[in-house]
Amino acid sequence: MVGPGQVDRGGADRSDSRFGEQMRHLADEDPFQLGLEFVGFEFDRQDAPRKYRARYPGDAAAASFDNWADFEASEPDTFSAMYQFWVRR
Repeated sequence: MVGPGQVDRGGADRSDSRFGEQMRHLADEDPFQLGLEFVGFEFDRQDAPRKYRARYPGDAAAASFDNWADFEASEPDTFSAMYQFWVRR
């Protein structure tokens, strides 16, 4: 379990670090109980945010977990490259 102020780098080198698996991990740890707010993703490849915004124009902040999970189901390589997951207090 990762405590406040710590960074979990345990899965950083895993090839199966898909969005759904990361979300399940977060759900198990529930860091949002610490008052964290999801800010968004930062991708090395810029095609994912462009495609996402085209598919979900009502989510300008690209901050809907449900939309991202749906997007990944139809675009399974979305999270296969490097990305950052940003939260803030």
